[in-house]
Amino acid sequence: MDQKTSYLVLRRTSGKKSLSLRVGQGAFAFAKAVRRVLVLGCLVLALMGSLFAYDAVRRGTAASRNADLKARLAQKRTELETIGGTLSQMGKTTVLANRRFGMELPDPAVVALSVGGPIDPDSALMQAIPGARLSSGLDARVRAMKRFLSENRRQLGDIEKIAQQKLLAWRCHPSIKPCPGRITSEFGYRIHPVTGKFKQHMGMDIADAPWTPVLATADGVVAEVSHRPESFYGKLVRVDHENGYQTLYAHLASAAVKPGQFIQRHQLVGYMGSTGRVTGTHLHYEVRRDGVPVDPRRFILPPAVMVD
Repeated sequence: MDQKTSYLVLRRTSGKKSLSLRVGQGAFAFAKAVRRVLVLGCLVLALMGSLFAYDAVRRGTAASRNADLKARLAQKRTELETIGGTLSQMGKTTVLANRRFGMELPDPAVVALSVGGPIDPDSALMQAIPGARLSSGLDARVRAMKRFLSENRRQLGDIEKIAQQKLLAWRCHPSIKPCPGRITSEFGYRIHPVTGKFKQHMGMDIADAPWTPVLATADGVVAEVSHRPESFYGKLVRVDHENGYQTLYAHLASAAVKPGQFIQRHQLVGYMGSTGRVTGTHLHYEVRRDGVPVDPRRFILPPAVMVD
């Protein structure tokens, strides 16, 4: 037996018998080594588990951030589309105001600020731009467009006030043909069909069937309703309008308004007749500015440009 080998003797006594067991010191060393390996393995496994758990949490956080970013981008895109639609409608309103009231159109460079379109969140462009920078850029664009929208709303408010004023003035401006029928005599010099004298005709003659309705050509107040059989005009209605305008409707069969009555454009003022100095049924229609007769044809506008 090797003298360098040491043993550990374990003895157990039971009654008159005893049991002895010799265990070498090397076996204990091996057991310690195995225990160390097991402990180290457990630590390694624990570390790997922690790493896997951290990676899972990190992936979950990244997925959550991506989902949040996509939601924010979708919200901003919807906001931009809403603002763009509002600006587009404002542009149409501005063009309409220009056509109807002669207002100045906005600078095309300013209008171009509202031009754009949605970007697909899954497009290559969106993928190439860092999320934070893309979100920040969209935020800045939304703020800029909101400022532009606010300024446009303020300008439209001013346009609306001007439009209301112009519309009020427009409604008091003679601008339609007072009745259907054929124009038989224009404004200007002519040979009078009754007297045969060469003189100026102060209005426009429109011929049609008896009792054809005659309408007011602008808003105003009835200044005169009279019937003078011996006069040139016969039965007439005269209406005062704003800005020094007057309209006169003569040779009526009957008047449908009273002095002092406020009437609106297209409202019935009377019926076509043949009273006064005439050769047949027709309406003599005059437009006067500050008491001076002017050519009524200048005040008959096409239906396409009417605002009422």
